[in-house]
Amino acid sequence: MEPKSTVDDTALNGIMLYCGQLGLEFKGRTPITSKVGPFGEWEKLINCPTPMSYAVGFELRSQKYQGTDTDDSAAINMKLYCSDGNVFEGYPESRNYRNARYTGPQMCSAGKGICGIQTEVEAYQFLGDDTSLNNVRVKCCNANNFYKKY
Repeated sequence: MEPKSTVDDTALNGIMLYCGQLGLEFKGRTPITSKVGPFGEWEKLINCPTPMSYAVGFELRSQKYQGTDTDDSAAINMKLYCSDGNVFEGYPESRNYRNARYTGPQMCSAGKGICGIQTEVEAYQFLGDDTSLNNVRVKCCNANNFYKKY
């Protein structure tokens, strides 16, 4: 996330998922990401806290087009839905972006969880208005594959 600025704020630049079999410690999971914008740094980690829970959906909060003389940011926040019913929001402080709304829940079908990610990222505009992360798509897989085999 790029810190909010008054010049050219891109807000959310990328999303990283940590994947692995349930029952393994977090440190044993593999980070995966799709394309990531060039601004900001990795910050807040949101995870499903129950040992055997996993991500089943998300919502992306985006700011609509602000006009030619105003800075656009596109994606500014994300909510993660877990199989145990928990919902986590990345940056509650992002509410100060005007004209921003959540998409509504984008959920995997029953018995499936998020296992892949694809992002739409605007290329660096050099002298133009940068938005960076614009959209997210996830892949859902059979949740039976998430459990550790003993």
